[in-house]
Amino acid sequence: IILGIIVLVCCAIERYPQSLFVSTKKDRKKEIKRNDQKLIVKSFSFKEAFLALWTKVRGKIKKKSKKAFKSARIFTDFENIYNLGIVFISLFCLFVSRYFYPVLLLDVIKRSEDLQNVIRAITMNLQQLFKTLILALIIMFIYAVIGINFYSTYYTADGDSKMYCEDLLMCWTSTINGGLRSGGGIGEATQGATHEESTYWGKYIFDISFFILVNIIILNIVFGVIIDTFDELRDQRKTLIENVETICFICGIGKERHEKEGNGWYEHIYNEHNIYDYLLFLIYADMKKTEDCNQIEKFVKKNLDASKTDFFPIQKSLSLVDTPQTLN
Repeated sequence: IILGIIVLVCCAIERYPQSLFVSTKKDRKKEIKRNDQKLIVKSFSFKEAFLALWTKVRGKIKKKSKKAFKSARIFTDFENIYNLGIVFISLFCLFVSRYFYPVLLLDVIKRSEDLQNVIRAITMNLQQLFKTLILALIIMFIYAVIGINFYSTYYTADGDSKMYCEDLLMCWTSTINGGLRSGGGIGEATQGATHEESTYWGKYIFDISFFILVNIIILNIVFGVIIDTFDELRDQRKTLIENVETICFICGIGKERHEKEGNGWYEHIYNEHNIYDYLLFLIYADMKKTEDCNQIEKFVKKNLDASKTDFFPIQKSLSLVDTPQTLN
């Protein structure tokens, strides 16, 4: 509890500036939906990426800084709400029930980007998965109707799968429970018909068709959607990490070029083209009055007002004698 409170306070202090200017979830959804087509990047461009980022940051700073009760936004920040929830769960476990302590172990999801991608692989396709689930329930309802009218005697409670078919609701729920949990589908959950019975071939088609439609097709569609989305998210993160680690965000020149002909990659990104130095300078120049700016600051300020990035050393670096016009 003490550790959770310390984390909550420290995180709130650290994220205070960001909390002031962050939009609410509802505003973010509207903005994303309204500008969905504008966010599609057709070709990779450091100039376009920075310009879009700076326009958003600058607009939010000017817009949010004018609102009253700015400090109240700290309570809408997700990180602060999350840490506050951890504290409440700890207090609940201490004073009410200790059986909720294992819930705190789910914090590992928050600490792992890979586990977050697993969750996103499901949440990003909720609508598609929900529709697939509805389709599966409809199909199993059709099989339940067929089962209660023709094969209700094969629904027994003798085996491991307790199958009941006294009415349509029990038959439907039994079909869902036994059909999905059994590896062989409804045929494994219910009793099989012998070849002497007149219903043998009908029950055979009933069992095999359920297995193909539900256990093979629908379940694999669900698993395929989740796995494909996870692979896509993993590839996106891998590409992002590669770009961050091998391409300078300021000039767009690759790591290999700096290592061979410059002063070294880390010397370049930490001293020559330090992204935080650029960001602080841009904020400083943007907030400074025009009459108080020198020529360089006026030039930068003029470009920012015109939504231009001509002041950026795109494909240029002082440590390189002859800068190539390629990323590498």
